[in-house]
Amino acid sequence: MRSILTTWLLSVPLVLGSAAVWADLGRILAFDGDVRINGEPVTSDTVLQKDDKISTGPEASVQIVLADNSVLDLEPNSEVDINEYVFDPVAPENNTSQISVLAGTLRYVSGKIAKDDPEDVSFTAGESTIGVRGTYISISVCPDEGCN
Repeated sequence: MRSILTTWLLSVPLVLGSAAVWADLGRILAFDGDVRINGEPVTSDTVLQKDDKISTGPEASVQIVLADNSVLDLEPNSEVDINEYVFDPVAPENNTSQISVLAGTLRYVSGKIAKDDPEDVSFTAGESTIGVRGTYISISVCPDEGCN
């Protein structure tokens, strides 16, 4: 896990400088182990689109940078859905980010959407909806049998 964090910390400044020019929703920054998008294994070229489901295996993790420079970090045995995501730097009133955390742990560092209007970013975890009012959050969702 320490090497993943180091990779993330070293790579984020390089990626953030060019993220706004992407036409896609987001890209894989780094991954380790069995990471899948809509059931298909990811590669370093994988891009994300609206309605994608991202899942990590028992010893896997992934860091994703979205077009507004926000960063998602999923730990092992995690699953998230990107329900809605729009980033348009020319028309920020249209921007929105809505992500469901179905299982596991997600860490999030906010980007331009949250900085422009925090009410445009929300996470659903189980029966709860969480609004982002800061720059960093961590959400864990345990299966019915409980967390380890």
